[in-house]
Amino acid sequence: MGIDFFQPVAPAAFENRRRSTRLTFLDGADSRPARVRIVLRAEEMWAARVPLKADPGGADEYAGAYYSREWGTVYEIVPTGGEFLVWCQ
Repeated sequence: MGIDFFQPVAPAAFENRRRSTRLTFLDGADSRPARVRIVLRAEEMWAARVPLKADPGGADEYAGAYYSREWGTVYEIVPTGGEFLVWCQ
C-alpha cells in the first residue's frame, strides 16, 4: 500500500493523493481549528479539539509516530509549547 501524503487543496483542507480522504479544519471562536471534518471513502466523520489538562511532563506520553490503516498513512504527534502538532508523513 505504501505511504500516501496529504496535500493542501484549499486554505484549510487537505486531501491524499489517492483522493480517498479529505480533512477540512473549521475555526473555533479563537481562530484555531475547533473541529475537523473527515471524509474517508465518501463516509463523513467529525472530530473535535479536546482540551487537555496542563501537564507538561505528561505530554510526552502522546508523542510518537502512529499508523492509521483507515487513512493508509503514518502521522506523528509532537508536543511543543503546551500544544501538539500532528504531522502526516
